[in-house]
Amino acid sequence: MSEVALATAPPTAPSVIRTLLAKLAISYTEVTERPGLNPAQKVQAVLLDDAVGALMVLFPQNQLLDLNRLAELTGRRLTAVSPERLERMLGKHSLSL
Repeated sequence: MSEVALATAPPTAPSVIRTLLAKLAISYTEVTERPGLNPAQKVQAVLLDDAVGALMVLFPQNQLLDLNRLAELTGRRLTAVSPERLERMLGKHSLSL
């Protein structure tokens, strides 16, 4: 088989994420997951929620998310989105993960 035949499809973030990043003028480069990829160069996304609404937090995979510091910065007490709400939010964009 040729290298072209073995090549996998390029990674693609969901369109809703690409749209949000573009709207916020956040530059990024999509790469294929591979062993040895530096966690500092990979982004982790977490969906949080409070009475105001949902918030997606993006941070490097080599760091932990400090919810107390986030509360200081935003003035919001955020918690993890419930599994039921998460399913509805993802389903709205035809996502499962």
